[in-house]
Amino acid sequence: MQHKIRHLVFSGGGAKGVAYAGAHAALEQTGVLSSVEKISGASAGAIISAFIAAGMNSQACYRLLQTTSYPDLLGKHSGHFIGYRSPGETLFTKTGDPLEAFIRANIIAATKKNLQKINPVINADLNPIVEKIFDRNNEKPNITFRDLKICAQYYPQYFKECGVTAVTHPAGDLKIFNAKNTPDIESALACRASASLPVFLAPAKIGNDLYMDGGFYDNLPDICFDAVNPQETLLFAFGEGPDASNPLFQALYGKKESQFYKPSFFESVCRNKLIPKLAALKTPYYNTHQKELSFQKIRDRYPLRTVELRTGELLTTNFDSAQKISRQLAAFGYLDTINYIINHDLYDEKLFQHNLFFTQLIEKFFDVFQEIRKKINSHELHNHFHKEMLALQTVPQNDPCKEKIAREMFYKIKKQAEDHPTEIIGFSLASAVEWHNGWLSRNQLGIDIYAKHLMRALEDLERDCFRP
Repeated sequence: MQHKIRHLVFSGGGAKGVAYAGAHAALEQTGVLSSVEKISGASAGAIISAFIAAGMNSQACYRLLQTTSYPDLLGKHSGHFIGYRSPGETLFTKTGDPLEAFIRANIIAATKKNLQKINPVINADLNPIVEKIFDRNNEKPNITFRDLKICAQYYPQYFKECGVTAVTHPAGDLKIFNAKNTPDIESALACRASASLPVFLAPAKIGNDLYMDGGFYDNLPDICFDAVNPQETLLFAFGEGPDASNPLFQALYGKKESQFYKPSFFESVCRNKLIPKLAALKTPYYNTHQKELSFQKIRDRYPLRTVELRTGELLTTNFDSAQKISRQLAAFGYLDTINYIINHDLYDEKLFQHNLFFTQLIEKFFDVFQEIRKKINSHELHNHFHKEMLALQTVPQNDPCKEKIAREMFYKIKKQAEDHPTEIIGFSLASAVEWHNGWLSRNQLGIDIYAKHLMRALEDLERDCFRP
């Protein structure tokens, strides 16, 4: 194990943020999370940051994101056809009230659950927090940034210090919420502000000020805490499209360029003109320029400390699609994070058997895949995968080549699943991850489970789900 990771940074990603449930599980299982002291994020990254900081474990996080209706979190339309509209709202803007309630309820629940594990203490710092949390007359206690920092100081095995960013409305200035700058601000409210996608969600009001999406200025907020060491920091960001045109991939692995993010004319107009106009933002900067700065930051400061989460063609604002492939997204986040941790020797050998991971995963994948093939009475789907699996099974368990072969198969399967998340390969990979992590037992991965998820995808399939 190399440098211990002390600081996590989660980028914004809107609907893609569902993948963070899997990333969380990977951090937990490999022991990386145990050394983390501080977590920061923007937009969707702010929400997962607060959940982990409050001590929500990965299984609870996964269950939560699998049982939540993402479109419903946006709330009702706040705009009106005629008459007065609040600043930053349009005809299409939604209130975001359910999202705020969702964040608050889960931060409170996680904090309360972890404080219940702790023996009663007499402590000038902790007592007010404990009293506030367990006050029966206070159904919605405000868990502030100071509260999380104090809890983290005394019980770092459960809690972490948290920081999130937002931008002021309409000026677009960066606002950092943390225990140093805003100790008494409720963490849930700051997360709601950070997640206020311009045009899609109404700005959040904190005190007398309005705030919008923190990712609009800096989608990788590593500046929430002082003296951040890049070697002890792990960033999470989302890949966008094929490698050749994926700015994150190019920033990590491509040649040094003056510009990694090359938006089309249409995208530039939308990001720099249309969205600010509709959201009544008057920023002194262009969003496309800020986005490019994030990739330059990765290249300059975090080329070896960035986890690329690959979620296929899912758009940031497509919450309906994210709902349909939530299991796959969680699996992608888990696998991309595990793969990174293994590649960079960040795992704790006492907790994680890296030399068996891919073999065990592929064996589970093949088991699930075969059952689904039988279920739909197909005998022609990707016979070459079948042959490769049979070849893998002939390799002795203690042969180092076995894990190498399994890993090569994993890369092929993962790429196919990214390209076709709603088809059999996507379901099979997600199910294998769920089985591997104990999120579902083998018995639960039965015909009734697959019927519910597969029939929707199979209705429109008129060709083989796999392509060689």
